[in-house]
Amino acid sequence: HFKKGQTYKIAYLVRGADAKNFTERMEVKLGAKASVDGMTHTLLPAQDITNDTFEEFTHTVKADSTFNAFIGFHAISKPMQFLLYVDSIAVDIVPESKAPDMPTDFITTPDAQGKAVIALGFKAPTTAVDGTELTGISQIEVRRGNELIKSFLSPAPGQSLEYVDDGALEGKNVYSIIAYNDYGAGKKAVAVGFAGIDRPASRSEEH
Repeated sequence: HFKKGQTYKIAYLVRGADAKNFTERMEVKLGAKASVDGMTHTLLPAQDITNDTFEEFTHTVKADSTFNAFIGFHAISKPMQFLLYVDSIAVDIVPESKAPDMPTDFITTPDAQGKAVIALGFKAPTTAVDGTELTGISQIEVRRGNELIKSFLSPAPGQSLEYVDDGALEGKNVYSIIAYNDYGAGKKAVAVGFAGIDRPASRSEEH
């Protein structure tokens, strides 16, 4: 979901399967509908893909309206080519200079009994992206993957905050935290937490 006036960074990895023998070709577009006619903005003009190891492409887009955004990856290789891979697609907000900086001291603590519970702790930012002092924070959002799991309303800059995620998934959980003020979303802090009981390592022989 793109908001009017907000700037976004779009990134992804691309490679061919056998660049020595086949040349792939693709274009990437952006639009408000998941249809050919809805792809109104070109991110990547038609380009040959001649690498068989992943190469990162990035684009910066400032939304001129509020809309649900769709990204279209269009493979346009000539007939009888091979395979084209796209991986690690990411869309992130590019913060304004007066938006909050990244929350700090972000830690995750697993449950000592191996339950699917992870405790999160962090500090609200005290400065804006440009280094000036923050006068206020409207909210801080905590997400597990793409799911919003907690919102802290009007925390004080520098305030220590905690949250216990009792809906964590068994295994690896990726958490992100973003603070907001009148200038929009700030920088994102990311941490990984593990839930559940790990399998023991294989026994080594002692001599």
